[in-house]
Amino acid sequence: MSRVEFLGIVALFAGARLLGFRGGMAEYPDRLAERLDIVTGAEVLEVLQTGEGAQVTWRDGAGEHSDRVAGCVVALPAQVAAAVRGDLDGWRAEWLKAVRRYKVLTPNLALSSPPAALGAVYTMVPRAEHRYLGGIGCDHLKGPGRAPPGKGLLTLTLMREWCEAAAAALAAALTTKRPPLGRARR
Repeated sequence: MSRVEFLGIVALFAGARLLGFRGGMAEYPDRLAERLDIVTGAEVLEVLQTGEGAQVTWRDGAGEHSDRVAGCVVALPAQVAAAVRGDLDGWRAEWLKAVRRYKVLTPNLALSSPPAALGAVYTMVPRAEHRYLGGIGCDHLKGPGRAPPGKGLLTLTLMREWCEAAAAALAAALTTKRPPLGRARR
């Protein structure tokens, strides 16, 4: 279990609430995007926190730009965020640089019926219980309309070691005319 997962669990037990959107997780950023000026194909060079918000320096095909903004969300891999946020204090910068990145695979599985044994929206699986399965998300429990009535929808989190060992075999199976699905039902 990572520190982030541990702190998330502690926060939940301390009274934090999970948040879901009827239209799925993309609903929130899509609604934000309707109200913002979005630039794609740009590279963020630096984000500095100021008393009024942030100073963002970025580059696109037209050259380098610098904008003062009321707020900025830095949603980057930890090591990249450490490089972009040049104004971080030492321990935060070092912590971000030390975060390890892992490969995970998160397949979504449509089921003919919801699994009776899983009643939680998300179940974390301890490594002692299973080497490769980090968690099971029951997406059909997140809210109405996530899956057709009477059907199940799961998202698995498969850990790095499994991904590295199985990626080539999975890619080969998915490119054949008829993947080996066993006794799967439609």
